[in-house]
Amino acid sequence: MKKAAQFIRNEDGVALIATVGLLLVLVTMSLGFLKMSSYEADSKEVRYDQLRAFWKAEEALSRTRAQINKMKEPDGYKTEMPENEGERFAAKITVSRMDEQEFYAYRIVADVYSNDDPSTILFSLSSVEKPKMVTDYFMLFHYAGDYPDMCPYFDTGDTVNGRLHSNTFVPITGKPTFNGIVTTGDPFPGYKTLPFKRYTPPKKMSHTGEVFIIPTIADKLRAVGENIQLSSEQRAVIELNGDGYILKVRDIHNEQMVRYLSTAALPKSKGSGIFVEGDVEVSGILKGRLTIGSSGDIIITDDVVYSDSDKRSGKPPDDSRNVLGLVAEGNVLVKQKQIAPYIGKGIIINASIMAMDSSFSVLNYRDYWQSMGTMHLWGNIVQYQRGIIGNVRLRGSIEMGYKKDWHYDTRLQTVSPPFMPPLKDEQGNMRFKTIYWKRPD
Repeated sequence: MKKAAQFIRNEDGVALIATVGLLLVLVTMSLGFLKMSSYEADSKEVRYDQLRAFWKAEEALSRTRAQINKMKEPDGYKTEMPENEGERFAAKITVSRMDEQEFYAYRIVADVYSNDDPSTILFSLSSVEKPKMVTDYFMLFHYAGDYPDMCPYFDTGDTVNGRLHSNTFVPITGKPTFNGIVTTGDPFPGYKTLPFKRYTPPKKMSHTGEVFIIPTIADKLRAVGENIQLSSEQRAVIELNGDGYILKVRDIHNEQMVRYLSTAALPKSKGSGIFVEGDVEVSGILKGRLTIGSSGDIIITDDVVYSDSDKRSGKPPDDSRNVLGLVAEGNVLVKQKQIAPYIGKGIIINASIMAMDSSFSVLNYRDYWQSMGTMHLWGNIVQYQRGIIGNVRLRGSIEMGYKKDWHYDTRLQTVSPPFMPPLKDEQGNMRFKTIYWKRPD
């Protein structure tokens, strides 16, 4: 009996020890679960804070973008965005011009901080904003001409392959073809035609009422481009020769007297610019990214083409990186040789053309009582007033000037010539679009 009682007591002791051990395990596991839950809650709160900070930064960029659309020059703009109701975060915003870029661009930086510790930046987000550019349109002009007799009409045989905007009206007669959106600053109907003439208006026409200011000075090109000073008795001659150019000067009183000045190569990694104080003649083949500017007129004397463009049509490949800007503070003129073998052969132009103070037109086209052939143009045209290219019938059979085969180079939406000016509205404000945004390095 004694042995049996002792065995029972020993068994009770083992059971007690096992029970205590099990309780210790359960308590330890419970404490572990509690701690893990606490960590998870803290981690979720951190993630929520990061997400809220991101939302605050995104809101700050969006609101600032709306603000700079109302500014003539947003460089140096600074502001703060306080917390919204129920938030713990606020944001500091700075806007700066990116002078290192070839195009006009501005960086917005939003730094988010907690009201508990304003000195510590919790999250930063930046965006690069690019204003609407002159290259966003195939054709843009401020003034169509004195209606009804002194304005070049879009006529039968004219084809507009891209977006067109007129600050006033669009002059139409006959049956021109518009393969893009047409917008006007004038109210409905937005176009004018010759009295008693049949006409076909554009199918895609919108009366936006927008008026864009055509810039009168190529300020950025003047500031950063290679500056060429000439005397009043000289005119520059730039012959593009692939990945470089030859610079000469011509005596304006003796057209045959041309003097060589220099030869230059274009940089391969970035675009470049040339600004001539005076008039400049341009012709040749371009491989690279270049903008040529003039305080006077730019005169196209022969084909201006990219090295990889089609030899007959002038169309550049979709993946081409070659691009040319021709920016004149006066006119951009075409003056092709009218001697054999040039008579009637036409001309090919690859360029973004801008005539700030006047027109893109053919020089003295009425001097030649015959067709000059077809002008194959791939690029875009911005001018203060529409110029005359030709295609005017005389006595029903003879044509003077060029027939037009014009196309918008859609690459200009992404591959803009360097140092081209932005578009501004009537108040002088730029209209921005976001190129990209990221967290600052």
